[in-house]
Amino acid sequence: MPDKLITTVAEVLQVAPDSVNETTSMENCPAWDSLRHFSLILAVEDAFGVSFSSDDIPSLTEVAALRAELARLGRTTGAAS
Repeated sequence: MPDKLITTVAEVLQVAPDSVNETTSMENCPAWDSLRHFSLILAVEDAFGVSFSSDDIPSLTEVAALRAELARLGRTTGAAS
């Protein structure tokens, strides 16, 4: 089963899916800037049918954090890379 979260992140950041993993973040991915962060949040919300709280959005700056929050909200993201 493809990893829907990895695919979504790669599409928004316009990078190859194989370059995205659990540790991909704003800190280590130049394509993940502040503007793309908001695009990514919206894309993940849309892909998984969730709404992140405005308090949580600033901390969702790593794939692992996004996955953990989606799991907390009861969403399956596919196999972790």
